[in-house]
Amino acid sequence: MPKIRPQTLAQVADRSNNGKTFGLCFTNWLHEVREWENKEQAINAIREEPRLLAPVFMGGKIADAWLAAYAEYIESVPRK
Repeated sequence: MPKIRPQTLAQVADRSNNGKTFGLCFTNWLHEVREWENKEQAINAIREEPRLLAPVFMGGKIADAWLAAYAEYIESVPRK
């Protein structure tokens, strides 16, 4: 069975067309994050740059900041 939750930050952005869908997709992505077993999975989840959401919906600029912050954090965590 294919995974329904977004696997990457790019998928979160692709599935978001308003603040509500962003919140749901981002929350589902965070559930995926909890299941990661290694840094490689994290790197794969941020490899593709998400589309900008600022032009898509009001509050999209804030959503862009959340996505960027998580990508920055993942990059900063040492590999195990």
